[in-house]
Amino acid sequence: MPFSIELPISALMAITPMVAGLILIWLEDGSSGIKGFIKTAFDIKLKNNKLWYTFSIFVMPLVFLLQFIILKLSQVKLSEPNVQWTQTIILICVFFVGAISEELGWQGYLFNRIGKPLGPLKAALIIGIFWALWHAYPFWVMGRTLDWILWQSLSTVASRFIIIWFVINTDRSIFSAVIIHMMYNLSWALFPSYGTHQNPVVIGLMLATLGIIFIALWRWRPKSHLKLGLSVSTI
Repeated sequence: MPFSIELPISALMAITPMVAGLILIWLEDGSSGIKGFIKTAFDIKLKNNKLWYTFSIFVMPLVFLLQFIILKLSQVKLSEPNVQWTQTIILICVFFVGAISEELGWQGYLFNRIGKPLGPLKAALIIGIFWALWHAYPFWVMGRTLDWILWQSLSTVASRFIIIWFVINTDRSIFSAVIIHMMYNLSWALFPSYGTHQNPVVIGLMLATLGIIFIALWRWRPKSHLKLGLSVSTI
């Protein structure tokens, strides 16, 4: 069965964070730094982190499943999910490449430069806001309303806090960021009518709540900062 996902041509800008990171790395370290930079997207650090990687796979699907249940209980008309394995595998491949392209820039380059001087929370907020603004134009091209974009921006900012929490707790593994990013996009695409029926208010509030929980854990578990070489005073 053919499938169609509503994406504007501007979605191709997903590669720009990686391209920007590659250019900056080349300017800083020359061609020798580029190989190491690309390898960070696949820095799987399973030792002592298996549970975190497992959770990174399921956290976004669980959030979207809960959203589906809430909308159903609220009597919102939704078609039933129609997951087809061939389509799902194709989407996983597409979103995996896209997530690598983005996270190499956001986490692999930008967070590694501002995370230590600013602290992870301030860095997450700055990157999250920039990430949300970066997505605003494609959403506008898709015909989304201003309130839809604003609520979706809340999801985007909250997701960055969640991603950075996982990066910290997997010993700075960019691969965990790639997995969460990919699974968010996959969950969105597998939502009824290829994500067009998702409610940005519901998903925004859910991810914001999860982000707040992680911020609280940041405050209460200072040992997690040691994985980035951060002190509590920088938070």
